[in-house]
Amino acid sequence: MIISCRGIGRSIPSLRAVILLSILLQISELPSSFSASSSLDSFSVTDGKVLELDESNLDTAIASFDYILVDFYAPWCGHCKRLSPELDAAAPVLAGLKQPVVIAKVDTDKYKRVAVKHDIEYE
Repeated sequence: MIISCRGIGRSIPSLRAVILLSILLQISELPSSFSASSSLDSFSVTDGKVLELDESNLDTAIASFDYILVDFYAPWCGHCKRLSPELDAAAPVLAGLKQPVVIAKVDTDKYKRVAVKHDIEYE
Protein backbone atom coordinates (compact mmCIF):
# COMPACT_ATOMS: atom_id res chain seq x y z
CA MET A 1 0.00 0.00 0.00
CA ILE A 2 1.39 3.37 -0.96
CA ILE A 3 0.06 6.55 0.61
CA SER A 4 0.77 10.21 0.20
CA CYS A 5 -0.66 12.86 2.47
CA ARG A 6 -0.45 15.54 -0.21
CA GLY A 7 -3.84 16.80 -1.25
CA ILE A 8 -5.92 15.05 1.40
CA GLY A 9 -7.07 18.23 3.05
CA ARG A 10 -8.20 18.04 6.65
CA SER A 11 -9.02 14.35 6.64
CA ILE A 12 -5.91 13.10 8.47
CA PRO A 13 -7.71 11.60 11.51
CA SER A 14 -10.25 9.74 9.39
CA LEU A 15 -7.58 8.75 6.86
CA ARG A 16 -5.39 7.35 9.64
CA ALA A 17 -8.24 5.28 11.02
CA VAL A 18 -9.25 3.99 7.60
CA ILE A 19 -5.69 3.01 6.67
CA LEU A 20 -4.98 1.18 9.91
CA LEU A 21 -8.38 -0.51 10.02
CA SER A 22 -8.03 -1.58 6.40
CA ILE A 23 -4.62 -3.12 7.05
CA LEU A 24 -5.79 -4.95 10.15
CA LEU A 25 -8.91 -6.29 8.46
CA GLN A 26 -7.01 -7.50 5.42
CA ILE A 27 -4.39 -9.21 7.54
CA SER A 28 -6.93 -10.86 9.82
CA GLU A 29 -8.58 -12.49 6.79
CA LEU A 30 -5.39 -14.08 5.46
CA PRO A 31 -4.87 -17.81 5.77
CA SER A 32 -2.29 -18.85 8.33
CA SER A 33 -0.02 -20.12 5.54
CA PHE A 34 0.97 -16.51 4.80
CA SER A 35 4.10 -15.42 6.60
CA ALA A 36 6.23 -12.34 6.83
CA SER A 37 9.28 -12.13 4.67
CA SER A 38 12.58 -13.10 6.22
CA SER A 39 14.09 -9.86 4.89
CA LEU A 40 13.23 -7.91 8.01
CA ASP A 41 16.76 -8.25 9.32
CA SER A 42 18.30 -6.69 6.22
CA PHE A 43 16.40 -3.47 6.93
CA SER A 44 16.63 -3.67 10.75
CA VAL A 45 12.95 -3.04 11.35
CA THR A 46 12.38 -5.73 13.92
CA ASP A 47 12.23 -2.98 16.53
CA GLY A 48 9.00 -1.68 14.97
CA LYS A 49 10.29 1.74 13.94
CA VAL A 50 9.32 3.56 10.75
CA LEU A 51 11.80 2.70 8.04
CA GLU A 52 13.28 5.64 6.11
CA LEU A 53 13.71 4.74 2.46
CA ASP A 54 15.29 6.46 -0.52
CA GLU A 55 15.56 5.88 -4.25
CA SER A 56 18.27 3.25 -3.77
CA ASN A 57 16.25 0.91 -1.55
CA LEU A 58 12.53 1.61 -2.04
CA ASP A 59 11.92 -1.05 -4.68
CA THR A 60 13.91 -3.62 -2.71
CA ALA A 61 11.94 -2.86 0.45
CA ILE A 62 8.60 -3.14 -1.35
CA ALA A 63 9.66 -6.48 -2.82
CA SER A 64 11.13 -7.73 0.47
CA PHE A 65 8.15 -7.43 2.75
CA ASP A 66 4.81 -9.18 2.52
CA TYR A 67 3.11 -6.05 3.87
CA ILE A 68 4.55 -2.55 3.69
CA LEU A 69 2.86 0.82 3.96
CA VAL A 70 4.94 3.59 2.37
CA ASP A 71 4.27 7.22 3.22
CA PHE A 72 5.51 9.68 0.62
CA TYR A 73 5.94 12.93 2.56
CA ALA A 74 7.39 16.41 2.37
CA PRO A 75 9.14 17.81 5.47
CA TRP A 76 7.40 21.19 5.09
CA CYS A 77 3.87 19.74 4.69
CA GLY A 78 1.63 20.35 7.70
CA HIS A 79 -0.49 17.25 7.05
CA CYS A 80 2.64 15.14 6.73
CA LYS A 81 3.98 16.54 10.00
CA ARG A 82 0.74 15.60 11.78
CA LEU A 83 0.68 12.12 10.27
CA SER A 84 4.29 11.32 11.16
CA PRO A 85 3.80 10.74 14.92
CA GLU A 86 0.75 8.61 14.17
CA LEU A 87 2.83 6.39 11.89
CA ASP A 88 5.53 6.25 14.58
CA ALA A 89 2.91 5.04 17.07
CA ALA A 90 1.39 2.53 14.65
CA ALA A 91 4.72 1.01 13.53
CA PRO A 92 5.40 -1.16 16.62
CA VAL A 93 1.76 -2.28 16.79
CA LEU A 94 1.70 -3.34 13.14
CA ALA A 95 5.17 -4.91 13.37
CA GLY A 96 3.94 -7.08 16.23
CA LEU A 97 1.06 -8.64 14.31
CA LYS A 98 1.01 -12.28 13.28
CA GLN A 99 1.63 -11.06 9.72
CA PRO A 100 3.78 -7.97 10.42
CA VAL A 101 3.25 -4.75 8.51
CA VAL A 102 6.27 -2.53 7.96
CA ILE A 103 5.72 1.22 7.84
CA ALA A 104 8.19 3.17 5.74
CA LYS A 105 8.52 6.73 4.49
CA VAL A 106 10.20 8.54 1.62
CA ASP A 107 11.01 12.26 1.53
CA THR A 108 9.60 13.40 -1.83
CA ASP A 109 11.46 16.71 -1.68
CA LYS A 110 14.77 14.93 -1.43
CA TYR A 111 13.90 12.04 -3.78
CA LYS A 112 11.80 13.64 -6.51
CA ARG A 113 12.41 10.81 -9.00
CA VAL A 114 10.75 8.38 -6.59
CA ALA A 115 7.73 10.67 -6.37
CA VAL A 116 7.47 10.89 -10.15
CA LYS A 117 7.83 7.12 -10.54
CA HIS A 118 4.95 6.49 -8.13
CA ASP A 119 2.75 9.35 -9.44
CA ILE A 120 3.08 11.40 -6.25
CA GLU A 121 2.52 15.11 -6.79
CA TYR A 122 5.21 17.32 -5.37
CA GLU A 123 5.94 21.02 -5.53
